[in-house]
Amino acid sequence: HNHTKLQTPSEVLQTKVSTLVKSQVLLSLTPEQDVFDALYALSEKKCLSAPVVDADGEFVGLFTVVDGVLAIAEVFENGSFMFDGFSKSVAQVLAGKKTDEAR
Repeated sequence: HNHTKLQTPSEVLQTKVSTLVKSQVLLSLTPEQDVFDALYALSEKKCLSAPVVDADGEFVGLFTVVDGVLAIAEVFENGSFMFDGFSKSVAQVLAGKKTDEAR
């Protein structure tokens, strides 16, 4: 019999995100990626969220569709109805989430 060894939950949790991305298990985003690009990538893969992975393959955070929508909504909250010059990176959105969670 040719059985595949199942990983324990702790083995799965210790798997580097970059390994999963390289094996095409996951869509990943980069911290430098523009919010619109990130939302487009999520929509193309029909995903609601994706891990954000730095150049070393380290997990930086989780970017969600809600994060992207909220980042865009800030433009309207600030009284601007034009997207000219809107360029917020995934890293900026994640930094904002951490600030909000600390409150």
